[in-house]
Amino acid sequence: MRQVWERNMRRLDRPLTNKDRICERHFQEEFIQRYYETRLPNGDVCKIDRGKPTLTENAVPTIIPGAPAHCSKIIKTRKNPMERKIPLKRKREEKIDEVRVQEPGPSNYSKKTKPEPSIVDDVSELPVEFTNLVECLKKNCIQLPTDWIFNNLCDRKCILLMAIEENFNIKKKIVIFEDLTFRVYLGNVITNIEDFTHIKSTTDVNKLLQIVAELKVCSNAMNQPGTNNDKFKCHGYANKIDLCASCSYGARKLKIIRLQDSIKEIKKKFSTKEKIGILKEQIQHLPEAQQENILTCVKAAKTTPKGMRYSQKKILPLPSPATIHRHMRKLKPSFGFQNQIFNTMKVKSEGMRSIERRGVLLLDEMKLSPSVRFDKSDLKILGFVDLGKYTPADQVGELGDHALVIMFQPFVGKWVQSLACFLSRGAANGVVLTQIILEAIILLGNANFYVHGITTDGATWNRSMWRNFGVSEASPSTTNPSDETKKIYFFSDFPHLMKCLWCWVISKDEFTTPDGIVKKQHWEVVIKEDSKRQIKALPRLNNSHLQPKQYEKMNTAKAYQFFSREVASVMELYSIHTNYIPDGESTRKFITRMSALIHAFSSRTPKGALTMQCPERDVIKEFLEFLNQSKNFMTQTTLHGFKISCQAALQLSEDLINNYGFSYVMTARLNQDNLERFFGMIRASCGNSDHPDPTMFLLVFRLLSTYSLIKPTPGSNVTGEELFETLFKIEGENYDNLPNASESAKEKWTAMKNLILSKGEVMDDFHQLETEFEVIDLDDNCLQYLAGFAARKAANFSTCTNCRQIIVSENANPLSLIALRNYYDVLHIPSDIFFALINSMEKIIKEVVGPDGSQLTADTFFSIAERMAEEENIVKVGCEEHADNVTQRTMDFYLVMRMNFLCQDLNKKFVNKTKHQELRKVGKLVQAPNPSLTRK
Repeated sequence: MRQVWERNMRRLDRPLTNKDRICERHFQEEFIQRYYETRLPNGDVCKIDRGKPTLTENAVPTIIPGAPAHCSKIIKTRKNPMERKIPLKRKREEKIDEVRVQEPGPSNYSKKTKPEPSIVDDVSELPVEFTNLVECLKKNCIQLPTDWIFNNLCDRKCILLMAIEENFNIKKKIVIFEDLTFRVYLGNVITNIEDFTHIKSTTDVNKLLQIVAELKVCSNAMNQPGTNNDKFKCHGYANKIDLCASCSYGARKLKIIRLQDSIKEIKKKFSTKEKIGILKEQIQHLPEAQQENILTCVKAAKTTPKGMRYSQKKILPLPSPATIHRHMRKLKPSFGFQNQIFNTMKVKSEGMRSIERRGVLLLDEMKLSPSVRFDKSDLKILGFVDLGKYTPADQVGELGDHALVIMFQPFVGKWVQSLACFLSRGAANGVVLTQIILEAIILLGNANFYVHGITTDGATWNRSMWRNFGVSEASPSTTNPSDETKKIYFFSDFPHLMKCLWCWVISKDEFTTPDGIVKKQHWEVVIKEDSKRQIKALPRLNNSHLQPKQYEKMNTAKAYQFFSREVASVMELYSIHTNYIPDGESTRKFITRMSALIHAFSSRTPKGALTMQCPERDVIKEFLEFLNQSKNFMTQTTLHGFKISCQAALQLSEDLINNYGFSYVMTARLNQDNLERFFGMIRASCGNSDHPDPTMFLLVFRLLSTYSLIKPTPGSNVTGEELFETLFKIEGENYDNLPNASESAKEKWTAMKNLILSKGEVMDDFHQLETEFEVIDLDDNCLQYLAGFAARKAANFSTCTNCRQIIVSENANPLSLIALRNYYDVLHIPSDIFFALINSMEKIIKEVVGPDGSQLTADTFFSIAERMAEEENIVKVGCEEHADNVTQRTMDFYLVMRMNFLCQDLNKKFVNKTKHQELRKVGKLVQAPNPSLTRK
């Protein structure tokens, strides 16, 4: 039978198992049993709903829903042969016999008998009325089954037929109402009888009695209350066991739930009480305060995220969000060097050895999306080029799109520290890089950290910075600006050099080296032959190593795999057993040489580190001789980087071992892997954008820098709490009462506001103005609408009624924009005096930033403030007592709002410009020639 099911279901992926289930939609209706069927002696079939359908013994799935018709095989069932042979005449006789009334007697419906003459000759032909049924039951014209009694409830006008048990409990009950409808009770459960709605004749009463008499009552039905349980509704009748299907399922389900609850209670009892008791016994020798600390920590680890804020004795006080925010404000996210970082590093160095405080500087740029944002803390617009005091004059006011990051990487230890970041337009030039590096070296020296090397990539601006320091192939170092007796060595990022060499090699068919001719064809043969085999000798090498896509060319792993020792060994294997690579000796030597160099510059353990006597040192020296013999197998920039990096690695390792107590130098500490990983963390934290905007970059940069800064190094005697206190300890500033602006910006803006207000004049009547302000054009209507929003805010600056009347007006021109948009009569209409103040500020803003806002700079806010200070008779709003306060707060609110609007407008223009450039690039749009010029 299972083979038939598997064939019909057409499952080719796996055979059917005992745990599989098949939906009822795959079966024909005649294979599904939805009712309990009972054939009565008179031939009728009584159907009672099963609740949960089952299948017949010969059921097979034949229907495949949603599949073509030929996939489903409908089986036509035939009737029983005996039924098919019954003559039509006999069928009619049996049908007539079904409506005949059985004779009452002790046989209890066991066989059909002819009725004997009685008071009523033919009961089935009596009128179908309630009184007739009562009369028949009283005169025993309707035979009741054994243990059944009859009762006529005259007051309720119903007939009650009941089956009584020995203990006088009512097991079954039929209630027939006056309208000849009925209700069947099995115990206390109401049961519906299929195909029965009301009684038409006494034959129906006999049939109903026989059906109910043969039903088996569920044991739970006798215990049910007046209403059924909503969760597990009892059907009333049972099949083979004493329970119905619903009660049987519910009993199993409730048993499982009780067992699960018992298991949870047992786990909770033994996992909490006993462990706490054991813990108390083990710490009882400690002082009471320490015992309380330990128990509180254990309890805090078991609480929910909404757990206790403090322990009972306030042992674990947690900072409030306001406290955390106040601390984070002290470490401002800004470009440039911050003294807090170097002060904390100085405290951190007190618990570190001398060799742990020596390392290299890493420099690299990250692409950003140009964007501007107004910063309330400094009253400046962020997003413009910010290289500190080294910003070139031609980049002032330009939007920045590159972030320059400087990181300190020690020779010993797993920690790194990002020192500062700068915002530039494109990459910073060599002069700026030179000045920034000199300042970083001096600041690190003051913090007791010493720079022995500088690592950059092979970009032209980095090479220009090298030349500014006097670095050349003959001298890969320069004098330390803070100590002339020490040297600083320069390195080109080794993984970057290998990627450049790999891209150059695959772009050439062949090239000449001191070892011979190296051919690209040798790699192609290895990849082609290896792809034919199921078990590959080089599973990682494929066509993408020879034809990489644009984004794969900077993949360090592919470059290392291309020059790996495994490739050289497989080439030798092919040359021995086949004739595919007859001239591959020089290629194998070149790959072996580059693989050994990769190993020498990638040491992360003492085993492969550089010492005075190690094979890696000999590998680097041999490669330098190899480079001096030939200059035509790589670009000059890459060749220059290899020579300087190899010489610097040899000289630096010798200097550290002989003069500073190092036993070895791990060369992996000379590359930019940690800085690239730092950039990856920033990109991952900024969502789905690979190029975050400057604001988002600063926020993530601050978090990552703070984390590594306050984390003490292993074995240090300085705790994280001390580092945290040092980081946020700023003398001379009270941050409890500090507003959104920093102290210097706040003082400058306050002085300017006082100067502006000293020239102002309080006016409580519009006619006092020398110039009349009339809202006549579209610009004035828009400004009046914006002034209404400002008036709504300004009305709350003072509780004075006179001030509110001066700020807000009740009348407006019905044709003005603010009146047309006042749908719900909730907009505030600015008064003429308030509109005059807003209008004067808006004119100054347009003069400073231009009509289209194109002259926006980082210091636009103070430029507007200085221009306002030059004005005479600035209008003050409010009464005599509160005019200065209301006017100051109004200027604060309106200028900050306008700065935000200008930044948003500039960002939209840049986004639209970028989209337009991308569409032109995709569509390859070309401006059509002027037809008039063509005709001439």
